[in-house]
Amino acid sequence: MSEKIRVLFVDDDENLLNAIKRTLRKDLDIEIATGAIDGLRMLDKNGPFSVLVSDQNMPKVDGATFLAKVKKHFPNTVRIMLTGNSDQHTAISAINDAEAFRFVNKPCRTSQLLEIIKEAHDHHLQLATEYSVLEETVAGSIKLMTDMLSMAYPDRFKRTMLVTQWAEAACKALDIEYTWELKTACALWPIGDTLLPEALAAKRNTQDALTAEERQTVMAAGVSASEMLGNIPRLQGVARLMLMTTPAGSMMAENKKPGPDARLLQILIDLSRCVDPSGPIKINAAFNQLVKNINAYDAGIFTALPPILKNVGKKKEVKQLHEITAGGLCEGDLLTTDLKDDTGKLILASGQVVSETAANTVSRLYSSGAISMRMKVMRNTEPAAA
Repeated sequence: MSEKIRVLFVDDDENLLNAIKRTLRKDLDIEIATGAIDGLRMLDKNGPFSVLVSDQNMPKVDGATFLAKVKKHFPNTVRIMLTGNSDQHTAISAINDAEAFRFVNKPCRTSQLLEIIKEAHDHHLQLATEYSVLEETVAGSIKLMTDMLSMAYPDRFKRTMLVTQWAEAACKALDIEYTWELKTACALWPIGDTLLPEALAAKRNTQDALTAEERQTVMAAGVSASEMLGNIPRLQGVARLMLMTTPAGSMMAENKKPGPDARLLQILIDLSRCVDPSGPIKINAAFNQLVKNINAYDAGIFTALPPILKNVGKKKEVKQLHEITAGGLCEGDLLTTDLKDDTGKLILASGQVVSETAANTVSRLYSSGAISMRMKVMRNTEPAAA
C-alpha cells in the first residue's frame, strides 16, 4: 500500500486501545477513541477515516447504536464490530441497523483483523467511487432542471432565487439546518407549478381565491412533482420535503408534523407568490397578505421572519452596469432588464443570474437573428466587445 489505511478504533478499554495501536501502527494510520461519544468527536474533527472498528459492550452507548449513528453521519466510513459477545441479536443489530461490514468475535488474531481491515478499505474505495459518480449525476440532473426552469419559466425561476436567498438567511438566524435537501428544494419547488395550466398558475401567484376544483388540481400537481423528483437518485429527501410544504403532504404524512425546514419553506414559497420579483420586494406587504391564512403556518417562524428577510438581497456583488447585445451575454451576468425575442416572448427575466446554458442558448438565438434588442446587465469585470 502506498499510503496507510486510516482506521479509528473505539473501545472503553484504554489499555486495549493502546495495545492495538502499538501492534498495528506499522501497518495502519491509527487513531483511538475511548467510547462512542469520543469516537463521534474524533470522526468529526480528525476524519475522514476509511475504516472504523468498534467494540460492542461499551457504557452509555453500545457499539451497535454507535455504528448506526456513524452510518447516518459518516456513511463512507466502513464499519466493523469487534466484540466478545457472540449472541445472535447483537450480530443482527450491528449488521442490519448499522450495516456493519463485518462482525468479528474477540479474541481475534492480529493478522486476521488486519486482513479484514484491508477488505473494508477496498470496500470504502468502491463506495467512494460510486458516491462520486452518483454526486456528479445528481448535480447534473439538478443543473438541467434549474436551467430548464430559467429558460422556460423565467418568472417562476426568479421566485426560486428569492426563496433560496431567504432560506439561507432565515436558517442562519433561526438555527435551522440549511441542508443540501432544503437548498435543492428551494431551487426546484416551482416544478409543481409547471404541471398546471398557465392560467391557474398565474391565478395562484396573484393570491386570488381558488375554487375547490382548482385546489384539487394544485394539490395533484404538487404530488406529481414530488413523485417525479423521488425517482431521481438522492432526491428522495428533496421530494419528501417539497411534498410536506403542501396540504397534500400534510394529509399523506399520517399526522406527522413537518420538520422546521418544511415549515419554513412553506412560508417562503407562499411569500414569494405575494411579491413582484421584477420590482422592489416589499416584505411587510407580502406578510400582510399571508396573515389571513396564519393558521396554516408555524406561528413562531412566521412572526420571526419579517425583520430577518427585510434586507436580504439588497447588497449586490456585481459592480458595473453594462449595455450589451444578446450575443455578449456571459455566465454570471445579472440581468437588470427582461430579455425578449423579436416576437415579444420573454426569454430571461430581469433579476436572474445567467447560467452557462442560458448564455449559450441566447448566443445561438442572437446569431440566428431571433433577438435584436440590447439589454443591461451587472457584472464584475469589463465586458468583451459586443
